[in-house]
Amino acid sequence: MTKTGRNDPCPCGSGKKYKKCCLRPEDDIAPVGVYRLPFGAVTDTYPGDLILKDIYKKSKEFRNFYDSEKGKLPSRLFWLKANPAIATSLSYCIGQKGKFARLTTKGKTDYLLILDNIPPKVEDIVTIAHELMHCIVFDESYPGVGVANTKDIPYEYQRANAVIAAKLTSMLHDILVDSRLLNYGFDYNDLLKAKYLGHIRSYKGESEASLDRINTLLTLFEFVLANLQGKMILGEDKTYFNQYCDDFKEIFPNIAKEGDILIDMIESIGYDTPEKVKALLQEIMEKYGLVEGFVLEQEMIT
Repeated sequence: MTKTGRNDPCPCGSGKKYKKCCLRPEDDIAPVGVYRLPFGAVTDTYPGDLILKDIYKKSKEFRNFYDSEKGKLPSRLFWLKANPAIATSLSYCIGQKGKFARLTTKGKTDYLLILDNIPPKVEDIVTIAHELMHCIVFDESYPGVGVANTKDIPYEYQRANAVIAAKLTSMLHDILVDSRLLNYGFDYNDLLKAKYLGHIRSYKGESEASLDRINTLLTLFEFVLANLQGKMILGEDKTYFNQYCDDFKEIFPNIAKEGDILIDMIESIGYDTPEKVKALLQEIMEKYGLVEGFVLEQEMIT
């Protein structure tokens, strides 16, 4: 069979040139199926083995991680490439590199790995390992916080509750995930530096008086996670972390004080077992009035 040339008509019959239609670069990865998102939208799924092939070769840390942990990954794991439909239905911010989501329907739980780049870039390695470890943590029955589906709560409040629930879950799950990945030698310094600088920029012009209850909680949980990560991950050079803490305390002094109390609680109870995480979440939910409309073990987690 004669090979189709770049400028030949595409074999699919579209009438377009092959290079403008179905020709894929050698390093491109073709979809292998489709996945139905919430609210009915459909998106392509991609083969995980091909997505991971290149970074597995290039990163010793990722090889060590994947060889050790791949047997713990859930079977219903779907790889998706970020697009507007995913951004809308799964609250994904295009540009965030990657995200884990969990959907439970009809008694079956699907684990979704969303990536900005397929194939991924070398700088995405830590992000991918982080999101894969999230899948493992949830599959090990570490609880998260979700929202109750009830007609008694207006839709806009349910959306706000979902954002709070996701941020609270991430506060504990992220530090648990990071603590495990450190054992494989992943370098978090650049990611944390970018995170602290991004927070500092985003807080400019803000004040505690400008925050409503929802954003106060989101800022609190953000501060607690940033502190836990800085203490656990960074070595002697904590320049950007210290700058972040100083700026935060100047802008949000009361939130910072509350954050210190919450950090003490988390460090006292611990988060290395599902039971400890459940106890922490229950105590935090009660402390901040996150009771009505909130549940443990959500149907969807960002």
